[in-house]
Amino acid sequence: MNSSNVRVLVADDDVQQLEYLCSLVARLRPDWSIVARCTTPQEVSSQLTALRPSFALLDVQFSGSTSLELVRNLRSELPVIFVTGEASFAADAFTCNAVDFVVKPIRSARLEQALGKIEAQLSKLSNQEQEAAAVRPVSSIRILRGQSLIWTMLSDVYYFSAESKYTRVVLKDQEGLLRLGIGKVEKYLDPQQFWRIHRGIVLNVRHMASAQRDELGRMTITLMGRKETLFVARPYEYLFRDGFL
Repeated sequence: MNSSNVRVLVADDDVQQLEYLCSLVARLRPDWSIVARCTTPQEVSSQLTALRPSFALLDVQFSGSTSLELVRNLRSELPVIFVTGEASFAADAFTCNAVDFVVKPIRSARLEQALGKIEAQLSKLSNQEQEAAAVRPVSSIRILRGQSLIWTMLSDVYYFSAESKYTRVVLKDQEGLLRLGIGKVEKYLDPQQFWRIHRGIVLNVRHMASAQRDELGRMTITLMGRKETLFVARPYEYLFRDGFL
């Protein structure tokens, strides 16, 4: 990503701290644009939707809530740097797609390190988008079953599951293999229809019957016409918030 295209949302309920954060970002990355300065979770939520920044620099604690809750409720995976005076929030922050976690008082050198991580993350995401754009869309695939190749419509696939350097393809009444790793398979899939719910599983949401939590608090998926249950890894639970698919 071109540095002049980086758009930053900064949030802190302390106005002086907010201005200090913005001044540090402006000094360390003068080419970046600070598109929003927020002091409440409501402002953060509305500006994230309206402005779609490249990343957010968020204070963890707001009056009556935390920005961790806000980020968990997002439908998109927004890169975030969290800042706080309480280091105890660090473990929770890294379940919210945190690129870094900076403890106050914030020093210029420490924020520089965090912004460098953001640059690397944004560059990686930009490269992935370019690669995805270069991959031709497909509507059918050939899967290996024993010594046979079987043609099937991509829409009939229930889910893909990583099997070492191969990928298992699960249909309603049968399954087979692709001689590709799941990361390469995912590049051919429509992200609106196929959701990664685990490091090793990509689900076709059109065949999902329900999403619910089990007695251990884990999010589970049941499928239409199949008996197995799929587990959703916590970093991907944000995909299953209420709303329209």
